[in-house]
Amino acid sequence: ELAAPVAHIWFLKSLPSRISTLLDIQLKDLEKILYFESYVATDPGLSSLTKNEILSEDEYQKAQDEYGEDSFTASIGSEAVQKMLSEIQLVELQNSLRAELVNCNSEAKRKKIVK
Repeated sequence: ELAAPVAHIWFLKSLPSRISTLLDIQLKDLEKILYFESYVATDPGLSSLTKNEILSEDEYQKAQDEYGEDSFTASIGSEAVQKMLSEIQLVELQNSLRAELVNCNSEAKRKKIVK
C-alpha cells in the first residue's frame, strides 16, 4: 500500500487524457493540480466557489481570508484527483452519456461523448 495516491502517467498524458476526460477538466489544469501548482475546490461549502474550480495559491489564500478556513474544502495533488474521481457516479454517468448520444445532432459533441 502506498503512503499517498499517485496518478499514472499513462492515464494522464495519453491523448485524450482518461482522467481529464472523466473529470471534464482541461489537461493543463489537471497537471497543475497533480504537480502542486494549483488547488481545486472539492467542496465549495459556504463560499461562492464552484465545485472543481481551479485556484492558484494566491486565490486559495484570498478565499480562505474571505470565507474562513472551514467554509470550503480545497485540495491539491493526487489526493484531490482521487477524491474527485471517487465522487463520480459511473452508472449514472454512463446512462446520461448514452441518452445524450442518442439525442445528439452535433458531430463535435458526439465525438466528445464517445471519448
